[in-house]
Amino acid sequence: MISCFAVLVSFAVFAGFQDVKSIHVQKHQPQILHDSDGTNQISGYNNDMKGRKREYNNDQCAIQVVESIPDILKYPPGSIKSNSTYHAWNQVLASAVSSNISSDIRIASAYWTLLSRDVPPAELFNPRSLQGEDIFRQLNTIAKKTEGPGLTIVNNQPGTISQGNDTDMLKASGADVRLLNMPPLVGAGILHTKLIINPPNGSLYVGSANMDWRALTLVKEMGLHFNACPTLTQDILKIFTSYYLVAQPDARIPQPWPESLNTQYNMQTPFDTTIDGIKSQVYFSVSPPEFLPKGRTGDLDAILDIMQKAQKFIYVAVMDFIPGYIYNPTFSYWPTITDQLLFRAINHGIEVKLLVSKWQSSREIETTFLQSMDVLKNISKIQIKIFQFPQPIGPYVPYTLVNHNKYMVTDNCGYVGTNNWSADYFANTGGIGTIINQTQAVQKQPSLLNHTIQEHLRQVFMRDWTSDYAYFLPKP
Repeated sequence: MISCFAVLVSFAVFAGFQDVKSIHVQKHQPQILHDSDGTNQISGYNNDMKGRKREYNNDQCAIQVVESIPDILKYPPGSIKSNSTYHAWNQVLASAVSSNISSDIRIASAYWTLLSRDVPPAELFNPRSLQGEDIFRQLNTIAKKTEGPGLTIVNNQPGTISQGNDTDMLKASGADVRLLNMPPLVGAGILHTKLIINPPNGSLYVGSANMDWRALTLVKEMGLHFNACPTLTQDILKIFTSYYLVAQPDARIPQPWPESLNTQYNMQTPFDTTIDGIKSQVYFSVSPPEFLPKGRTGDLDAILDIMQKAQKFIYVAVMDFIPGYIYNPTFSYWPTITDQLLFRAINHGIEVKLLVSKWQSSREIETTFLQSMDVLKNISKIQIKIFQFPQPIGPYVPYTLVNHNKYMVTDNCGYVGTNNWSADYFANTGGIGTIINQTQAVQKQPSLLNHTIQEHLRQVFMRDWTSDYAYFLPKP
């Protein structure tokens, strides 16, 4: 019955390498190897990493929610605040910039426009680009270092949005830059991941923010900053390495992926750690399915599992939320996420709130599906709102003033992703989801709730949901 409902009203929440060690680049090449004790190390950093790991307790980790909030958005006093994306990026890069010996930064990206001149009009310097310009300068410093891997980048094969000028300049400074062309590998799609890793000190950023100065000052973003998290950093480094392996001409998806990229941390067996003293379970999910080595959970499977385990509420904030393939020549319906949401809301009474973005690039078909879903609020606890920025004062900068978030929070779990929620992103787009569950600790000690990642995400969601920028769908 639910599937029939879904068809009527649905919408969607938006080579063959045998061994990693066989790949060589001009600089000292970072590789994932296994020590005799079974732990992962970075080739060329084994001694350094072992020394650093003694400074950490692998059962402890620091993770923070970070956001980019354009100053055109004004929230009431007392609203929850997060550290900025810019601050997180600085923290991840800091040790690599200041090191007098070796540095190691890995970045997976969709495109690069960190410099003011990358965004029209190129001849006019935009002061809002200063943070992006600063990040580029730091990366250029890292790229010039001669010891260690330095700066390694896997970028989506550039298209019309960017001609790769930033990465060309970094390559000229010494960065190892590879381009990942998804269509020959999986039939369509792009690399849509936004990931910065500092393996030696166990820190990373993963979230919605592109390598774009606008993502720091003019686009609303959501991400996570991991610090002193060696095990999780090593695990996400495996995902980066999978991109690196196939980011070269004539590459093919390995069958199977190298064993060194397998993981033991997934939906069934997440990594047990403590985040700021709170017992937590964490794992990373990946899309598309072809990029799943043994043990890795697919991004769609993770999302569906989170929804299935929710007992009270499911809150989703995402830019695009469309139940179909939107980048194919002809739209085709895809009910997978819709069916799960409807099933949980109608059959189990779960409160579902959807916060979807509206901006200059929004599609009319999205509104149609959301309006058809909205009629179900009379028989369920489903509510839908649109988040829209106010009109800017002064000239509009292209591709800005949008809520670019891609996250979900339930009473049991928090999820922060890099993909929009339409079928294309799960079927053939490179992306990463981060799943954090701290429910057991809160059940044992309710006073911990306000210190959890889950609660921080919930408060961010409700801040936006109740803001002046969110409104219920108009009647069709």
